[in-house]
Amino acid sequence: MTTTTKPTDAPPETVEAEVVDPTEQIALAPVQKVRTADLVVYTPEQVSLLKRTIAQNTTDDEFALFLHVCKRSGLDPFARQIYAIKRRTKRGDVMTIQTGIDGYRTIAQRTNHYAGQDDAVFDIDNKGLPVSATVTVYRMVDGMRCPFTATARWKEYSSNTNPMWSQMPFNQLAKCAEALALRKGFPAELSGLYTAEEMDQADRPEPREVPAADPAQPKAAPRHQRVSPPPQAAATPSGAAAVSVFKTPEYAAMVKAFQAKFPGSSQKQFLNYCIDVAAGLDLTRPDQWTMGIVKDITEALSHGQR
Repeated sequence: MTTTTKPTDAPPETVEAEVVDPTEQIALAPVQKVRTADLVVYTPEQVSLLKRTIAQNTTDDEFALFLHVCKRSGLDPFARQIYAIKRRTKRGDVMTIQTGIDGYRTIAQRTNHYAGQDDAVFDIDNKGLPVSATVTVYRMVDGMRCPFTATARWKEYSSNTNPMWSQMPFNQLAKCAEALALRKGFPAELSGLYTAEEMDQADRPEPREVPAADPAQPKAAPRHQRVSPPPQAAATPSGAAAVSVFKTPEYAAMVKAFQAKFPGSSQKQFLNYCIDVAAGLDLTRPDQWTMGIVKDITEALSHGQR
């Protein structure tokens, strides 16, 4: 009987691994990061369209800046995610690049470092309206969730040109606070870019500068809208100063002169006459009366002014 012996497997060959210097490996194959914004390219037709519509009336330099911010932020101007607004200021026409709060959130989210936010906290006045709003957003920094807090105040941001401020005051102010906090947490991504809610205040009409009166010129008595006085407004003054005016002989003489000049006149006609002479002061409020006003009205009556 013949026995066949199966040969044992030969030991595997030992292959010496090639040692690669890490620095040489990095030099040969560098890791390249490509941002989505760097891939945004506008055709000449699109550039011309943006110039005529979204960025209307901008200078060449302003338009170049606008395109740069569009590419850097990755927001689409054709989808109205970002737009250029020209405003007239004392320094001349100035361009502001604006987006909505959703645009801010999108930019922060794309960094992969955005870590959420807390609900807005409000300070409220005795009428139940917001005085300020505070928002905290979070960003991951070296593996830690870091807070960035900002506060927006009503008197700095509210606007009477946008009805949303009266319809949704808390929501509007919270958006401003959130935008401030996001810009704190993501300055490289959001610098130079503002939300529409933040810039509503820029559309508030500036207070007019009233020129100083020329003492050599006679004081004009402009016509103002006439108002109906409350019942017995002049007969029931409030405040010590008003009471003292109404009880003076000068005041009594003024009333007597008016009734003599305009027989059968009513209290409403008397008050309207006084409002005209007093340059629009609401003299239906007794606390607005002063001896100076009484003197002006007395002089007007004596000169026949009506």
